[in-house]
Amino acid sequence: METTDSKVLSIDNQLHQASLSTVEAPVRFACNLNAATGVEECFDPMKTVQVQASWVGEGPISDFADETKDKTTDSKIKVINLQSSRTATATSSVDDESLGSSIFALWQ
Repeated sequence: METTDSKVLSIDNQLHQASLSTVEAPVRFACNLNAATGVEECFDPMKTVQVQASWVGEGPISDFADETKDKTTDSKIKVINLQSSRTATATSSVDDESLGSSIFALWQ
């Protein structure tokens, strides 16, 4: 995957919006079984598509926190898991062809 932007996926801290910079992704196409090697060949290294995506947050942010503790004779461990989610409308395209939009939740 190639991009001219070093920050491919950006999400703001309040989950208002996110975007995927345009990336070129290799694609698979019609596959053939190589009779000599028995290997299925499906990848054309010269074929790529441009993929873009973005979403806009809607409604309130939901927060979730979980804490786990474990103790052995030699050590103690404490894991704190903090997550936020928000419903959003996502839009995306491949080679400038819209894939439509949908609503989903993102866990950060």
